[in-house]
Amino acid sequence: MKLKAANITLSHMAREHILTLIEEKGYKYNDKLPTELQIQEMLGVSRSTVREALALLEQEGIVRKVQGKGTFLNKVPVKIKDGLEELKSVTETIRSFGYKPGTKGFKIKKVMPDKDMVEKLKLQKGEEVYTFERIRTADGNVAVYCLDSFPVRYFQDELPDDDFAGSMFDYLEERLGIRIDSAVAEIVPVFFTGEICKKLGLKENSGFLLLKQIHYDTQGNPIIYSLDYFNTDVFKFMVNRKRKEG
Repeated sequence: MKLKAANITLSHMAREHILTLIEEKGYKYNDKLPTELQIQEMLGVSRSTVREALALLEQEGIVRKVQGKGTFLNKVPVKIKDGLEELKSVTETIRSFGYKPGTKGFKIKKVMPDKDMVEKLKLQKGEEVYTFERIRTADGNVAVYCLDSFPVRYFQDELPDDDFAGSMFDYLEERLGIRIDSAVAEIVPVFFTGEICKKLGLKENSGFLLLKQIHYDTQGNPIIYSLDYFNTDVFKFMVNRKRKEG
């Protein structure tokens, strides 16, 4: 498997392939990983690129280097594989793969929507939205940074409590009688730097997959304008594709 330069650095690409190797080979805590030379030969990159990739993993606490002995697995990285075809809440996705979903940093703000929100949610002039900010975790690891915006009219006095940690889909259905039926998603790779990394407790240039979605109820009304940033260290999405007949 040879790596070629892309929009992200070769060291970040090498890091991803080392994580895949750890997963595919079933390495456990304290197992010794291949040598830098062996990884270099596998990926077809320079020794310095391999060292940079291993340094990134060491900063995250996933591997540790022992002078004169090699590189060892320090913790097994959490990986969630899922298809994008079926619409699930973040809570459902995390739980379906055997991990415990959690929430931290839950905040609710009433704000004036931007132009894109007004258009996508079909808001009236001057209509406000509630934006719910949450950091979702999988077995305690930062999994997804969620910014979900709803027209204020749907909630009135039915806002979630400050310690709300469950599925937003379930809350809408059980408390407000709104069932989310479908969504249209735009998928964009992004990298976080600066204050957002501090907020999430992650290293600089952490990779995320943004799912910018509009969620619709069973009548086709737009209900949620969501910006869900999925941590690529935790989530690996699959898409099943089939060639058209004829």
